[in-house]
Amino acid sequence: MAKSPLKKVAAETVPSPKASKNLPTPIKKLTPGSPKLALRQKDDVIASITDQCSAYREEAESSANLMLAWKAKHDAVVTLLEESMEALAMQTKAINGKGMVNEDNRDHLTVRQNSIALVTFDKQLLEEKVGVMHTSEDESASQPCKGKIHQLQEKLAAKQQQQSQSAQQLEGVGVSLPQGVLQRKASTLNQIHRPFATSFGDEVHLD
Repeated sequence: MAKSPLKKVAAETVPSPKASKNLPTPIKKLTPGSPKLALRQKDDVIASITDQCSAYREEAESSANLMLAWKAKHDAVVTLLEESMEALAMQTKAINGKGMVNEDNRDHLTVRQNSIALVTFDKQLLEEKVGVMHTSEDESASQPCKGKIHQLQEKLAAKQQQQSQSAQQLEGVGVSLPQGVLQRKASTLNQIHRPFATSFGDEVHLD
């Protein structure tokens, strides 16, 4: 075990200038030739050194206690700082997690909005296509009817023209037919052309 500096101080014969105020006053030099005085001087020196060692020991213990107190305070501050840093790290991690969740939700919301916009656009296109299809169907269905009606109109006009020519020929020749025969002829013609005449509100009369 290494020797303490206090023991080195005890080995010295001259008091240190840092001696405590409680130390005894310096011993006066004795005149040589007096054994009792020499023994007394020796005892006084030993007592003075012992008191000086005790004072140094007390001062060293006080300094050690002060250092221990400072070390305890330092350790407490370090522990508090470490706990604060851990709590701050946990809060930062939680905030980052919330930020990532919010970012994911924002991305999902953007995707859904884009999907809704696409569906709306597709719906509009579908409605337009359905309208065009209905219009085409109506036109394609009515086209044959229009053609047929036009054909019937042409046939009816031809029949009417033929009847008019026949009447004119009869008048030019001067042939007189009984009234009953003409009425039966007109009735027969009306029955033949009735499907065409009723479609257009026109009926043949040969009276």
